[in-house]
Amino acid sequence: MNDALSQTLAKLDLQPGQCQVFQVNGYRVEIRRPTEEESDFLGMAMLEPWVAFPQGEPALHLAVRVEPHPLPVPPDIPSDKNVVP
Repeated sequence: MNDALSQTLAKLDLQPGQCQVFQVNGYRVEIRRPTEEESDFLGMAMLEPWVAFPQGEPALHLAVRVEPHPLPVPPDIPSDKNVVP
């Protein structure tokens, strides 16, 4: 952030929940300081998410054969000699 902008914002001294609205270059600019409420989740233990899905029987067995594929044929690009300026 620009130093001049951060210094100007610091001079506003907004209290939690306060808001200032300005008009700058035809744009409406709103500066808001959110309230400093504690989170409801602050005292809760965070569990590591893990889901164990039951293993089912495979519905289909598919035999796969891996073979090298030939490279695609390069496109025929005409030379610039045929272009009329």
